[in-house]
Amino acid sequence: HHTTPEKCVEDSRSAVRYVRKNAAQLGIDPGTIIVAGASAGAHLAVCLGLIDVLDDPQDDKGISCCPQAIVLFGPCSDTSGHASRWKGSPLEARGKELARSMSPMHNLAANCAPVIMMSGSNDVYLPANRIFAQESLALGNRVELYSAPNMPHPFHNDSPWLEAAVIQTDRFLA
Repeated sequence: HHTTPEKCVEDSRSAVRYVRKNAAQLGIDPGTIIVAGASAGAHLAVCLGLIDVLDDPQDDKGISCCPQAIVLFGPCSDTSGHASRWKGSPLEARGKELARSMSPMHNLAANCAPVIMMSGSNDVYLPANRIFAQESLALGNRVELYSAPNMPHPFHNDSPWLEAAVIQTDRFLA
């Protein structure tokens, strides 16, 4: 697809601004936007609440792209080690800087939207997700982390984990 990671973050931020701006036409409450994602989509979802540097220059920055809650399935909380993935690509020169700038772990702040994270216990990202949750809680944010025993990355697409993930999400949002 040749789409760069920062363009994906930028597009997701623009999408939430579009939804919020057009909420009346869409028949939704602009004050109760909840985003969810799995794996790379989870990364984009959490970036909506944490990353403030990747915006489309044409976006109205007066419209918030921060959701009221974030639901994450198999997220990658720390992308700072992903620079090597861009070796040989046009992103290689900026790899470390770019990976860190889009890393939820390195952009944590107080007053973030509530986050629920669900990972498999065998998910390679679980250790970083635990650190992310601990550090976010220390900042006073609401974060819940659930781990599915003996499950990989991602784990939530099939029974019984699909139902378990829906139940946890429902409890979190209630």
